Amino acid sequence: MSNLTHLLKYLLSPTYRQHARVEECHRRISQAIEDYVDALPQCHGWILLASRADKEDGFYCDVTIRTRDLLSWARQNADEHVVQNFQAEVVRKALPIWLSRASFDERTVSLLPPGAFREIAEDIDDWVTQGRARVFCSQCQAVSTEVGVTKDNYHGAGNAFSWWTDVWTCENGHVLRKKDQHMRLILRRNRL
Repeated sequence: MSNLTHLLKYLLSPTYRQHARVEECHRRISQAIEDYVDALPQCHGWILLASRADKEDGFYCDVTIRTRDLLSWARQNADEHVVQNFQAEVVRKALPIWLSRASFDERTVSLLPPGAFREIAEDIDDWVTQGRARVFCSQCQAVSTEVGVTKDNYHGAGNAFSWWTDVWTCENGHVLRKKDQHMRLILRRNRL
């Protein structure tokens, strides 16, 4: 009888159909998060955020952060943003679960899970300037204690569009990161 009731409600009530779709979406996301986390290796005390292998993103150094620091950020940001991409939402919500299961062994560095770099890439600059992330200079063969961040080749096209190159350097002047940036400001609302 309950199947017949469900079918009638589903056919006759748009609100019930919408509620059923939302529940199915939550179930799919929860299952995908569980599968994603189960497939990942154990997390340890440090996370490698970026490395010299990420040259397309401008990195000429290795950037690591303590798992505890990334965990606090991940918990705060898991539900903060609206994500349109299913896989990106799975990664964003799975990251705090994976980090909370870490061994917190300070001697071991873990790699970011697949797809997580895109979720944290915008915040790496802030973590480095705040001193929360460690930067290893491959030329000095040491952790850089002071990272200089400068904007080179700054250009603008009026007040609405500007572009520049962010350059990180270690205390010995070695380039740690070189990344082209741009910013567009929409100053007026579009007219219809």
